[in-house]
Amino acid sequence: MAKQCDFVEQCPIAEQFGQQDWDMMLKRYCRGEFRKCHRYQLRQQGNNVEQYLMPWDNITEIDSA
Repeated sequence: MAKQCDFVEQCPIAEQFGQQDWDMMLKRYCRGEFRKCHRYQLRQQGNNVEQYLMPWDNITEIDSA
């Protein structure tokens, strides 16, 4: 099982945050519960993701079973 988001290295929202806030985002979403990130969910479904969409926008739970 992946331990971080496959898209973390090219995620454009990094530019939206200062270093301390970005570190928190990395811990919470990118290297934490990244399957709850709306950006990740859309990419996994093959959808385009708007550049400024935040991870918590329109979050839905995905059943891990």
